Amino acid sequence: MVTPVTEIAYITLKPDTDISGSSDAARAWKGGLSVIAKQEGYQGSSYGRAVESPDVLMWFIGIVPFHSPSW
Repeated sequence: MVTPVTEIAYITLKPDTDISGSSDAARAWKGGLSVIAKQEGYQGSSYGRAVESPDVLMWFIGIVPFHSPSW
């Protein structure tokens, strides 16, 4: 049986980077989301900035691995 996994990525952004509009950074971010969403096993993701440090983006990616580890 394959168990779902949540990957957590901490991404440090340059100060005052806006990833929600139509800036270059926003287009790059949306492109990255699109690439990840097309990966085998992708279930969904959520992201947000850390309250304590708004330049840190936390991205939670839910996946179902397409194979079981052999440990």
